[in-house]
Amino acid sequence: MTDLADRWLAQDREGARDRQEAEAMLSSLSVRAWIVERWLEAGASPDALSGFAQLGRVLAEDGVSCASALATVTSFAWLAPRPDPRGLEAARSALADAFVEARLEHERRLGRARFEDCWLEVAAGVGAIAASPPTDDAEWLQEWADGVTRALLRRQVRRCHVRAPELARAALDSALVSVGIEPIETAADGAQIRAARGPEPRTRWRRLLGF
Repeated sequence: MTDLADRWLAQDREGARDRQEAEAMLSSLSVRAWIVERWLEAGASPDALSGFAQLGRVLAEDGVSCASALATVTSFAWLAPRPDPRGLEAARSALADAFVEARLEHERRLGRARFEDCWLEVAAGVGAIAASPPTDDAEWLQEWADGVTRALLRRQVRRCHVRAPELARAALDSALVSVGIEPIETAADGAQIRAARGPEPRTRWRRLLGF
């Protein structure tokens, strides 16, 4: 079984688009061994298909191209001792679905990370957030708000002015309150923040926050 997994990996690495992709495939060996074992036991069983889904996630996270990821099913079909066209098609679908979902999640994480840098510390223990996230997706907003909150906690912020659209504001308020940070309703003219911070030259952040 291990020999089959090794040959499967070697074949895919030979077809990789470049050396970097070939190296990235190395981390998938254990998943391939799992798939081979389950396939030899019962063909395209739920466990085997789950293994193909996991393989899709691993390849996506390691930066393997979609074409190379899908080619792993083709190379497995050449090596499998019991070819099963329907089972292999199910395996291809499981791998493709998981690959795409992993890539989308990666993009969502990158998007959240870009928008997590949306705050500043205006006084000791006091922060201010100004944000307009690019989506109304509740899950995205909550994970983004959690990331912002973790950053505030690292700076020991205990009270925070918040300026954001309604749904983003709700997500931020929920995340802040859950860790003991008090959200502060910010006045339209930013007077509260000016009072906390004191007179300083206007910067991009202060323009965004309205003070």
